[in-house]
Amino acid sequence: MLSVTRKNFPEVERTVRSLTAERLELAKTELETVGRTGDEDVKQLLKSLSLYGFRQPMSRESRLSMRRKIKSDIIRDGIPAIWFTLNPNDITNPVKLRLAAYRTRDPDEAEAFLTSLDLAYKRTRLAISDPLSSAVFFHREVSMFFKHYVKTGKESVFGRISRYFGAVETNERGALHVHGLLWLQGNMHLSSILRDVEEEGKAAYRERVTQYVDSVFTEDLDQEASSAVQAERSVTSDISSLLENSQQFAAAFDEEANFCAGATQIHTHSPTCVKYAIRGRGKLRDPCRFKAPWRLAERTAFTDEGVLQIRRTHSMVNRWNKAMAVGLRHNHDISFIATQCKTMAIVFYVTNYATKVEDPVWKRVAAATELFPATDESIVGNSKASEADRGQNQTRQFLMKVANRIFTERALSQVEVVAHLLGYPTEFASNDAWTFLNVSSLYWHIFRLWRHLRRESGMEVVDEPLEETVFLEEGGERISLVQAYPHRVRLKRKGKGAGTWGEVQFDRSWHRSQTWVQALRRPGEHAVVCFDGYLSTDWSDETEGYYQ
Repeated sequence: MLSVTRKNFPEVERTVRSLTAERLELAKTELETVGRTGDEDVKQLLKSLSLYGFRQPMSRESRLSMRRKIKSDIIRDGIPAIWFTLNPNDITNPVKLRLAAYRTRDPDEAEAFLTSLDLAYKRTRLAISDPLSSAVFFHREVSMFFKHYVKTGKESVFGRISRYFGAVETNERGALHVHGLLWLQGNMHLSSILRDVEEEGKAAYRERVTQYVDSVFTEDLDQEASSAVQAERSVTSDISSLLENSQQFAAAFDEEANFCAGATQIHTHSPTCVKYAIRGRGKLRDPCRFKAPWRLAERTAFTDEGVLQIRRTHSMVNRWNKAMAVGLRHNHDISFIATQCKTMAIVFYVTNYATKVEDPVWKRVAAATELFPATDESIVGNSKASEADRGQNQTRQFLMKVANRIFTERALSQVEVVAHLLGYPTEFASNDAWTFLNVSSLYWHIFRLWRHLRRESGMEVVDEPLEETVFLEEGGERISLVQAYPHRVRLKRKGKGAGTWGEVQFDRSWHRSQTWVQALRRPGEHAVVCFDGYLSTDWSDETEGYYQ
């Protein structure tokens, strides 16, 4: 969906015609150095380009939409408790290899082919040469994780989870992985947990917190014992015989978890973790951006600084979960967000990291700067068109060229493209539906109704009515929920059965009541309200046209 005013395009046309290469270059420098520009025309240009982005798969706008959804979840349910990353093994996992082998072969032929893969490089070649099976395998793994591990609303290995959100992205070799957040049920005061446990008489509370953390998060590893098992079998070996006897499996669970962690959770320094040090941005004492090796800790406890420190016996093992290690058998990362001070800062960091964008805004202005002169010359040279047509064509061609440059320059992996063509989502959420509330539209709706706000802003008496905002979708114009709410009347039930639901009619005096009706959602199928539009989190930020 996009939001435009009735006279939007002429305004965009005026903006484009007023710009110069020098102004674009100056705005690019401002955005690159300080993250914002004072040029209002450049801001308008960026907003116009964003309208294209919302229609492009895997674009910057789609990532920012995920970020808004996470922030809306935080507004609804408080801050999340757990941050996690899943890196499914799409190279040696036997399920992935079978998906690749069976896709182009008969069952008997596929099994014979898998048996012949005696060398590791043959299995690797099969795995990486079939992006379709990689996409299917990834979404199978992640979907099963949320279904069998997270189990929203039920007891799980993490406790009772009320909500989750995960964002899919690719790594350096193009493989898919997911970053996500989990909300514990009833965690509205989680942001103050580090302060609350320091109060007098809270010893029992501190003990319960540390017991919970130790039950979910592990930084222990007996590497010698893990290596001994690895000498006998690999982490992807068949363990069906172990699972046949539940008592035997329970007795061997800790040993199996330690074995899996030793095979998948040891941190090894790579270009990814030292890239900031190589570029000169990291501290000399911490060349690894993850700060490995980590300091050992004898037990889980709150430090004198009020930080929750988890027991650690191995300096190079990534934090892990026993049940995830045994069941998933691939690399993962899991953290209790409240282990660190400044919890809200950590939440904003992981939110931005989970939905990180790869094309900063200044690069969009750089593309506009590069294409601006060429576009201008091509349009002016068309003497057959009228002046008005030339202006409109100039605007359209300029926006299209810049948009095409922006939204086609990012390299896409085969797996990423195949996953999109198969219709797999780029996000995972515990709710199936979202309803979007445009904050700009909400502000002006309140502004029209609230006389005090108009008086304080100096706009109590204006000669012209405030410009109306129109929402457009593929099916045409759509009225906003805020616009429709005052005109609701009685509830009309459909049928007499207990399972029926109803529609909310609108007041007949409202001119839209003949063409619109509001249908109520069924219990348990509620949509989460997601705020979109411009919403600054800087309370000192003064925006022209808005009064705080």
